[in-house]
Amino acid sequence: KPQQKKNRHCAIIMSRRSKKQQRQTKTAKAWAPPSSEAQRRVALGKFFRPVALVAACQEIPPQPRFCQECSSKENSDYEGSKYNGQQQQYQLRQQQESSIKNSLCACCPHSTHQPGYFVPKTRPKPGEWLADGMPGESERKGQSYKDFLAFWRRKPSPTCQTIYLCNLDEDATVTTKSDETAAQQKIMKVLRSFVQAYFQMPCRIMEPLTHTERKKLVGRNNPFDSQFQLLTGPIDSILSQRLQQHPGAFAVAGVTLVDLYPDEYWIGQAMPDKGVGIFSFARYSEAFYNRLPASGNSANHLAWPKDPLGNSGDQLLLLRAMKTLAHELLHLLGLAHCVYYQCVMNGSNGLEESDASPLHLCPVCLRKLHHSVAWTGQPLDITRRYHNLSLGMKQLGLLQ
Repeated sequence: KPQQKKNRHCAIIMSRRSKKQQRQTKTAKAWAPPSSEAQRRVALGKFFRPVALVAACQEIPPQPRFCQECSSKENSDYEGSKYNGQQQQYQLRQQQESSIKNSLCACCPHSTHQPGYFVPKTRPKPGEWLADGMPGESERKGQSYKDFLAFWRRKPSPTCQTIYLCNLDEDATVTTKSDETAAQQKIMKVLRSFVQAYFQMPCRIMEPLTHTERKKLVGRNNPFDSQFQLLTGPIDSILSQRLQQHPGAFAVAGVTLVDLYPDEYWIGQAMPDKGVGIFSFARYSEAFYNRLPASGNSANHLAWPKDPLGNSGDQLLLLRAMKTLAHELLHLLGLAHCVYYQCVMNGSNGLEESDASPLHLCPVCLRKLHHSVAWTGQPLDITRRYHNLSLGMKQLGLLQ
C-alpha cells in the first residue's frame, strides 16, 4: 500500500508537469531581441554611457552666459575674456558633435533610421539571420561586455599591434604594371586608410603571393553556377605562415575578388585563434551574377573597380567591402555577432540584409573595441576616430 500510494503520487506530479509544459508551449512567443533599454544597458556593462554622440567622451560644456551684473570695468573685461574662451570651447565641441552625428549613420545609404542615433535590433523576419531555423538562431543570446571579457581571445600589445592586408589576386611574378594592377593597389590603399581610421591601429599592405604559394591554392567550379571558387583552407595556411614571419603583426586579412568555398554562400571567414581572416567581395559586385561561367583557373576573376571615387556602382562595392573587412577584423579581436542594436557586427543571411546593416559600431561593440585597443598602450580616442572616419568618407564620396 505505501508503494502504491507513492506511485500514484508520482503519476499525479508527472501529469501536472506535462500539462504545464503544454501550456507553456501554446503560449510561447516568437523570439525577439532585447527590447528594453535596461536589458541593453546590462549587456553594455557599467561605467560606459551608451550615448550615440559622446560615448566614452567628455560631455559638451554648458552654454556659457556672460554676467552683466558686474559694474567694474576691470571685472567686466575679465569676465568677457573668460566668456569668449568658454564660447570658443563650446563651439568646438559642437562642431565635433555634429561631425560625429553625420558620420554615425550616413555611411549606410540603405538604412531607414535617422543619422545620429543607435537603433535597437528589431524582430527578425522569416529568412533573416536571426529567424527560426537560420544560422543565427544559436547566437540569439548575444555577447555582452561581461561575456566578452570572460572569452579567451588574442590581444594586441604595444609590440604586436599591426594589421596586415594581403591582396590574394595580385601576382608577384608579374613585373609589368597593368591597369588592373594599378586599380588593385589603389583599392588596397583605400582599405588600409579605412582600417587605420576605424581601429586606430597601424595597418600595412603585405607582399603579394609568390609563385610557390600560388601553387598551393586549390580551386573548383561551383556546381550550382559553374563560377570559379578558391578553397579557404590553403589560404588560411599560407596567411598563418606569413603572420609568423612578421613579429609585429597582430592579424592578417586576405582580400580577393574570387568567390570562396567550401560553403555555397561564403563571403568571409575569420579564425580568431590564429589571427587570420579571409574575405571575398565577389558577390558584392553586380557583374558576378551577369558574367559567363569561369574557365576554371584562378586568373579568371572579376575586374577590380577602377574608379571608386566617381562610379556609383564602384562606390557601393567599396562600401560593402569596408563593412565586411571591419566585420571580419572585429571577429579577430574576439567580438561575436551583435543582437542588441543595428550594428556592423550583425550577422547576415544575404546581400539585402548585409546592405541594411550600418558601418558603425553600436555602444556594446564600441566598448569591446575600446577595451581591445587599450592593450596597445594607446586608448581609443572615439571623438578622433569618428572625425577621421567622417573625413575619409567625404573624400570617397560615401558621406552625403
